[in-house]
Amino acid sequence: MKTIFTLSILTAAVITANAQAAGNATTTQTATDANGTAVFVSGVGNMQSVNLCSGNATVANSTANYAWNNNSMGVNFNTQTQTRQYYNPYTGKYEDTPNNGNSQAQASLPYDNSVIFDADVMINIEASSYTAIFSVTDFGKTVISADSAMSARLKIFTEGLNKDSINASDIHVDFISMLPVYEVEPQNKVFSNIATEVPAGFKIKKNVHVLFHDHTKLDKIITHAAKASIYDLVKVDYNVNDIQAAYDTLRKVAVQVIDMKRNTYLMMGFETSILTMAEGYDSKYPEERYESYTAYLQGQSYNNQPQGQNTQIRTAEKEQTVFYNKVPYKQFDRVLNADLAEPGVQFYYKLRVKCKMQHVEEAPATGPGVNKTAGTKPATSGTQPKQGTAGTMPPPAGTVVPKAGVK
Repeated sequence: MKTIFTLSILTAAVITANAQAAGNATTTQTATDANGTAVFVSGVGNMQSVNLCSGNATVANSTANYAWNNNSMGVNFNTQTQTRQYYNPYTGKYEDTPNNGNSQAQASLPYDNSVIFDADVMINIEASSYTAIFSVTDFGKTVISADSAMSARLKIFTEGLNKDSINASDIHVDFISMLPVYEVEPQNKVFSNIATEVPAGFKIKKNVHVLFHDHTKLDKIITHAAKASIYDLVKVDYNVNDIQAAYDTLRKVAVQVIDMKRNTYLMMGFETSILTMAEGYDSKYPEERYESYTAYLQGQSYNNQPQGQNTQIRTAEKEQTVFYNKVPYKQFDRVLNADLAEPGVQFYYKLRVKCKMQHVEEAPATGPGVNKTAGTKPATSGTQPKQGTAGTMPPPAGTVVPKAGVK
């Protein structure tokens, strides 16, 4: 008789089972977690004599290993390993362990009367033009034959592009290399196993750069390339004409975010004055944000495997593909053009301001129309400021000022 134990363990656990001969066995599973210890008891009947069944298990991608000691019967324990990856929105990648982030917004109090305001803003911009780069390789017995074959293919390609309103000025052929090619030729001698490299021809490599302004034309460009037996699309560059205009827009938005955060402190009774500031900026182009993945579901079953026979598994080829993984919006205070459908260029800007914080009652009154002497002690009775003295107030209206030398 074979008995199969299936255990589901959430945290570190110790499992023990003792059974009397031809009777009922009780399995006790103790699971310890961060909140305490919970004990679950379940009964299993009609079991034969089992001397000892014990093991330790820890969670590691749902993998369990056990040691069995049983001399009176055969026990099969099926172990299945399941690995799952989790998407991390902070890094934009798939990882072995989940990263759920903080369940609450974090806030920390300053150690002194200074406070730091951050403004993180982003803008998505559609590219003003695109550059597709194709790689072309040709071979010939001589340099002339290799170059002639290359020129014939490039002519077919460029004529097809001209029909789709792509001018010759937007097509550039970049020469890469021209190298001799060798092949191995064995010597026709008796009792000789020597082979010698001899020239076999020449190989020419060129890149074709195609500039276009409408992203939908890329499919037609690839079709014309295929008609000329050009299949290697190296990459597609995204071009932005006015990068500085994008950062100028982000600076203005960042200042608005800082003012909004300072007004929040003002509503709470704190006035902030700027002490220092710093800024930083960066950008991400679509070719930097494409990632590859392989999607498949793999299962293992050994139920029908004959005893004592090793089975060799031939795995199938898994198709690998890529996808556009834009920079997540979670870390930004404001995102402009957030609903851009096609992959665009992402510019982001950070403004950090350090301010001095104090209560409104303690803050010095400044600005137009404000009496700067408010809150100061009145002048001592019987004293008058000297006329014409810098920094003093003029005498009240109707006051007679004595002339110099007159008592």
